[in-house]
Amino acid sequence: MITLSCNQNQRANKPGRKTITQPPNIHARPAVADTGNNLRQFAYIKNVQQQQNGQWMCTADYITFYMGDKAVQVAKKRGGAAVDTGANGKLTYFVYNDYYIVNDNKKLRKLPVSSAVVIKLVDFKSNPIGMRNGSLNELMGMKSRDAYPFILSISKGVITSITQQYVP
Repeated sequence: MITLSCNQNQRANKPGRKTITQPPNIHARPAVADTGNNLRQFAYIKNVQQQQNGQWMCTADYITFYMGDKAVQVAKKRGGAAVDTGANGKLTYFVYNDYYIVNDNKKLRKLPVSSAVVIKLVDFKSNPIGMRNGSLNELMGMKSRDAYPFILSISKGVITSITQQYVP
């Protein structure tokens, strides 16, 4: 069992402290099963490689990504929430940077990638931070790629889009 919450020594829900949250133009989309054979799933991408036949394959580790109040609820239940004691002695629970990741199942899934895959990466250089188009070669060459959550859109077992999830 692995749970993660970003910690940059900045606490949410405490007056006077800087809180890092999602930029207004970048939102986490829930990873839920759609009807039919479609799925949207948060995952860490462990590997992206091109096979000898030209087919791209992605090795993914599925995760659950929580934000906001739900992140605090899950983290508190799992013992991963931070806590602050107010002047009145009341405990306030929070997660750093407003997100919490759960990775209980380390099963790796090897999925084919569509030749028409759409890749969106966080553009940390833009102001405000936004999204930009990316490529499989760029994704393959990303340093610490497996430390970022991605949203995989999967149709009939084939990845049709890969979107990097913004985390502070």
